[in-house]
Amino acid sequence: MKQSQEGKPEVPWSWSPLFPVQVSVDDVRWQWEGESHCGESREVPVCLGAQGFSLLEFLMAMMVLLIGLGGIMGLFMHSMVAMTFAEESLIAKQKAREALECIFTARNTQQVTFDKVRNTGSGTGIFVTGLQSLTTPGDDGLVGTADDGPVESMVMPDGTSRVLNEFQRQIEITDLTDDLRQITVTIRYAAPRGWIRNYQVRTYISRYR
Repeated sequence: MKQSQEGKPEVPWSWSPLFPVQVSVDDVRWQWEGESHCGESREVPVCLGAQGFSLLEFLMAMMVLLIGLGGIMGLFMHSMVAMTFAEESLIAKQKAREALECIFTARNTQQVTFDKVRNTGSGTGIFVTGLQSLTTPGDDGLVGTADDGPVESMVMPDGTSRVLNEFQRQIEITDLTDDLRQITVTIRYAAPRGWIRNYQVRTYISRYR
């Protein structure tokens, strides 16, 4: 930068000691700082270099921040829904396995004959077809039959009692041979957000223990 005769750098604008900060065409700011040295004052140029954020840059930064926060909130909500699904899924698995255990126990103890291990409408079958409420066993000690009791309830880990009204159970028995049948137990339950989920377990039972 050119020096004037007084030792000040020449700038393409007017300089006034009352307004020490000047702005050039190139948006470069210079500040003249006065210092006292041996009774004399001299002015030293300091470049502030500075241009603030524009409104567009500010809005873009806010948009990036909001996108990041939205992703975090979405992950949090997904975790909460997954935790609820985990509890419902655990109940469904337990009730499906309990139904199978009842059938095998009845077969092993000869509480019911093998010919009765069928759905109603198939000979002497005793297991009700279609989706039914998750009821307690009746006098025969089996679930899914015509003499079932009321809807089952269970004690939750926090000590509260929960009636399992939102769960349904279906026991489907298919003949493969005269001595072998396939049992499919389906537990249907209502999940958060109105979703319907099914948990299904399948096994085989024979006439022989």
